[in-house]
Formats: sequence, structure tokens, C-alpha cells
Amino acid sequence: MPSGQYNRNNGRKKRKRQVPRAVVAIYVVMIIIVLAICAVVFAITLKKTQPDSSGSSVPVISRPESSSPSSLQSISSTSSTESSSSTSSTESSSSDSSWSSVSSPQTDVSGSSSPEVVVPTYDPSFFEDDLFIGDSIFTGLYLYEFLDMENVAASIGYTPYKAMTSAFNKTYDGSAVDYAKMRDPKHIYIMLGSNTMAAGTDFDVIVEQYQTLLSRLREACPESEIVVISIPPVTKTSTSAAASGITNENIDYVNSKLKQISGIQYYDLNSQLKDENGYFRDDLAEADGLHFKGSTYKILLAGLQELEE
Repeated sequence: MPSGQYNRNNGRKKRKRQVPRAVVAIYVVMIIIVLAICAVVFAITLKKTQPDSSGSSVPVISRPESSSPSSLQSISSTSSTESSSSTSSTESSSSDSSWSSVSSPQTDVSGSSSPEVVVPTYDPSFFEDDLFIGDSIFTGLYLYEFLDMENVAASIGYTPYKAMTSAFNKTYDGSAVDYAKMRDPKHIYIMLGSNTMAAGTDFDVIVEQYQTLLSRLREACPESEIVVISIPPVTKTSTSAAASGITNENIDYVNSKLKQISGIQYYDLNSQLKDENGYFRDDLAEADGLHFKGSTYKILLAGLQELEE
């Protein structure tokens, strides 16, 4: 280039190419949308895997309203209002004798694992000529349709004394003893005493009332075989039992006395329901720590059938 010619590029600085603001805005919006989607997915996943109160990661399945027995209520007779038994059991209420299942072991609050529950089978027809006398726990025998209602003389708050003096439902005016005399059953199965303990009665008085009840039943049904079923235990965390003053130590004392009553068969259900620490197993008890899950009734009925066969 001739030395005199002016170079247009001399003295000029090259300008950097800038990204348009619109493009930057689009990128920012896209990043925000991606982050929001990730947050939503994370929240949904966390909610699905949220552990329940027992520490497991499985959802709680409630019984359908149609099969939830409204009469399974707190066993305490000292309270003026009776709370309904929890319906958070996953057990089936079917009385089909071919039903059998094995549940997963559950971990209690102390961290120890309960053994697996092998649910036995039983034949409902075996108990067609029998009578079950009890409190709110025994109402579950017909409310869950394990047995016919006519085979059960049970009521909320029923005690050995009330079984001799009070009606157990609205369709029959007589006491459980009167009903037993009318039906003249082959076997009479009795599980009472928890409500009396909750009422604060002296434990020896409970045994005396039991003996009187058994004497009345022998007079009313001389041909019937009478079986006394031990009072079941309570769970370690049962607030209902704690509020009523019911303890496993007291239950064991009364059971030891009932076992010594002559002229009757004694069926030890209590020890079958206990864990290694002496409490009602959580996987067999309802949420109140007193009442039975469906599998527990099947354990009871299968055991009684085996006892008599």
C-alpha cells in the first residue's frame, strides 16, 4: 500500500459480538421451568415414601366403612364417653375357613422385631351350637362376621356381674346367663374381666364374681362344657389401658386365679398374644392396644377348635 494512503482499519478497536437480550431472557425462563419441574417431582416422590408412625414405608390401609365395627370401643368402663376402636387394620374380616396369610414382621418402638403372624384356619360350622360370652372384644366375632350374632352374648363394658344381671343387646331382654339357658349350647366360652379391672374393683372380687357366674351357668346349662379364656394382654404403648389402670401384671394375677377354678377348662390365649417382652403384640392388636385385629380372632377360634377336637 502506498505510504500516503489512509488505512481505514487503523486506530479502530474490534467490537465484541453481544448476545441479544431476548435470547438471554429465554434461557433464564427455561432454567426456571426445569428447576420447578424437578422440585415438583422430588416433592411427589418424597410424599409417596413418607414413613408411617410405625417406622415402615408402607401406606396405611383402613377397613372399608361397611366392615368397620362401630361397637368395638374402648374397654374402660370408667370413661363417660367410649372411643371407637381404630379401623387401621389391614386384616380381612372374612370368615372363610380357607383364608390364610403370613404378615410381614413389624418393629415395635423398642426396635425389636415381632415374629411373623401365621394366621390359622378354622371351621365356622364347628361353633354352630356354641355360645361366646364376653365384652366389646367378643362383639367383633359377629361384627367381623367370624360367627353368627346368635352365637355371641357380648356387650361393651360387660363384666362377670353384668353377665348375670344385665341385657347384652337390644333384641334380647335377658342376661347372658338367661340366654345361655334358652340356647343350651354345647360349649360356653367366656372371656370377661378387663372392664372390672378398669373399674378399679379388687382383683380377688373379680375372681369371686367369675366363680358365681360359672355356678349360675352350671345350674342353667348342666350339659354344657364351660371354657374360661384368659384375659388378653395390653400393648406397651396402650394409652387406653394406662388411663384405665390396666397392666399386664394385674392381668397375669387374675389369670393365675382363673386357671385354678375347678370344674372348668381354661384356655391360655394370653400367652399366645404376647411378644418377647410380655406385651400384646402390636401386629395382633388394634391401635388402642386392647382390641383384636382380624387375624387375632382367627388365632382364638382355631385354638378353641383344636382344644375341643
